[in-house]
Amino acid sequence: MLTGIIAGPYFFNYISHDIVKEVHFLNNIALSFIALYAGTELYLKDLKDRLKNIVVETATQTIVIFFASLFIIYQISDYIPFMTGLPSSVKLAISLLIATIFITRSPSSALAIIKEMRAKGPFVQTVISVTVLIDFVVIVIFSITLALALNLTSGADFSPIFIIDVLLELILDFVFGYILSKIIVLIFKFSVNLKVKAIIILVLGYLTYSFLHYLMIKSSIYLPFELHVDALLVCIVAGFIITNYTNYRDEFQEALHIVSPYIYIVFFTLTGAHLAIDYFLIVWKIALVLFLVRIATIIISTFIAANINKETRKFKYTSWSGYITQAGVGIGLATIIAQQFPTWGKEFYTLILSVIVLNELLGPLVFKFGIKIMKESHLKHENNDIVNRTVLIFGMEPQSVALARQLQKHKWDATIVTRRKETKLANIKGVNFETIEDHSLESLKRLKCNESGAVVLMLDDDENLKLAELIYEKLGTKEVIARIKDRTYIEEFKELGVMVVEAYTSLVSLMDNLVRSPNATSILLGHDENQETLDIEIRDKKFHGMQLKYLRLPGDVLILSIKRGDQVIVTHGHTRLKLGDEVTVIGSHESLEDMLLEFSE
Repeated sequence: MLTGIIAGPYFFNYISHDIVKEVHFLNNIALSFIALYAGTELYLKDLKDRLKNIVVETATQTIVIFFASLFIIYQISDYIPFMTGLPSSVKLAISLLIATIFITRSPSSALAIIKEMRAKGPFVQTVISVTVLIDFVVIVIFSITLALALNLTSGADFSPIFIIDVLLELILDFVFGYILSKIIVLIFKFSVNLKVKAIIILVLGYLTYSFLHYLMIKSSIYLPFELHVDALLVCIVAGFIITNYTNYRDEFQEALHIVSPYIYIVFFTLTGAHLAIDYFLIVWKIALVLFLVRIATIIISTFIAANINKETRKFKYTSWSGYITQAGVGIGLATIIAQQFPTWGKEFYTLILSVIVLNELLGPLVFKFGIKIMKESHLKHENNDIVNRTVLIFGMEPQSVALARQLQKHKWDATIVTRRKETKLANIKGVNFETIEDHSLESLKRLKCNESGAVVLMLDDDENLKLAELIYEKLGTKEVIARIKDRTYIEEFKELGVMVVEAYTSLVSLMDNLVRSPNATSILLGHDENQETLDIEIRDKKFHGMQLKYLRLPGDVLILSIKRGDQVIVTHGHTRLKLGDEVTVIGSHESLEDMLLEFSE
């Protein structure tokens, strides 16, 4: 946006007014993309746990912000330069449009902040769900207010035909959205490169705008009213249907993700170039007032909603912080208004854009502050409670040293426990050691063995068995792995829930798998530095009963199996998760860290 301002007609004039008009079609492509992307964020499976609270929050914010803003803006309209002297009906129309845009949010900004803060909890879940749902609702409201504004500014008397017009337009919005979703799904059925599919989707978005504009012109000729079918709502409905009612959700989101950087660069650069700097210098004070009006209405509405939902005291006073950000949808609506009302549209656009810029500058900072207050941030230095990555390795030998170093590469805190003297271990660098006098319960407690994520036993079989029994009966460490040499001990270890590695047979099995499936075995062995495997326990109640196909997994993550009790389940899309399941996943380290956060409490 800053680049567009500097390169625009008010500074270097690289992007002149004429160029902005000539490339206007790029705005239509960008707006269709933004609407499709917003539709993908409205994922019903994510809303089910707090659905009542989310609906109450959305309804309360929409009603309070819209009507409070409408009243205040209309009352101060004489202080807004371009509204001074306009007829009351036009002032009301402009107030309706501004109040509508004040409801809009920025799902992309909210998601970026949540990802950066590694945030998780009821506060964050409510904020992102309400943010996405509101952007869906506001497009419906905009269809109505735009039609009403066109009626008010035309000077025509109110007619029952107007109500029929609005209802017909809303029905057509959903019908065309359904048709567009079916066309996009048809594209995904062909074996074409995903980048090509992404480009086709952008072309479809542009064609949607062109067709609906053609429909408006023809309706004015053959009908007693113009049909203003909203392309934004059509696209958001299409994105919503594909995300929730087809099997192409992941591929659709990935296709949009591929082109998103280019779309945002074009859209926000043109937005900056379109900003009337000369008028901004006149209205910045009133923009600041409107900015404060919007924040005040958000605070009041979220407080009312939190009381209705009987949220905690901290939630009541903090929830407003997640709803300040604005971006794509708000700018998109302002762009449409500027096109529809050329008389005062440019001034309207500049004023609204000024308010949105203030919201986008302050919103992320306030949201981060709210996440910290609600203690839902899980940044790296605060992340110790998400997964315990400490392991104690009993036994000092070259294999235990190699194992410790390998685990450390995968971000585990590995310690070798031995009864040798520390002086004999000083020459081994890069490995943590603990010395104990014996393998008694007191020694194990001093090592905090019960708090360790895993214990590896690499002693003699008898010593391993005694330690396993002590850990099983007195400490309850979650994972215990024992290397054994004599197969006669296997059943005794298994009765204690110990995972057994038999040196000879394990090597044979490994070689067998390398022969039969070298690629898969290489990944599991860690030969691919970009991939690793991990077991994650399902602790979040919202995943209980959810089918795997509805999980929003990172693109590079694959679920291999699920362990439920003593049973290992080979998964498919219809497999349902249960609390306490241990899910074995494979993917990049960064994506697995996100998975750990997602599945934890």
